[in-house]
Amino acid sequence: MNNGMTNLQNQTPPEDETPRQVPLPPTVRVNLKFEVDKVRVTFFILGMTVAVFVLQELSIFLYGIDIPAAMGAKDNTLILQGQVWRLFTPLLLHGSITHIFFNMYAP
Repeated sequence: MNNGMTNLQNQTPPEDETPRQVPLPPTVRVNLKFEVDKVRVTFFILGMTVAVFVLQELSIFLYGIDIPAAMGAKDNTLILQGQVWRLFTPLLLHGSITHIFFNMYAP
């Protein structure tokens, strides 16, 4: 019995003290990547929306007209003439700070 105790005491700890990473199953890795991608896309959309709102406010302050709204508002006749970006740009346009706040806050 004494022999067993001396063997445990004489063992040296491993030289590499860094914690080992346990490999994740492929499904967990895919789900984590998907969650990270969702967060990045969400913050990208939020950033774009706020940037367009700032441009709207600056154009009103500097020129007295909302240039981003004039260039991107939905107008069916202009869409039929080929300005297809007008199908998507209204998503980024907002009329007031309250409007953008509640659009960004809503789940």
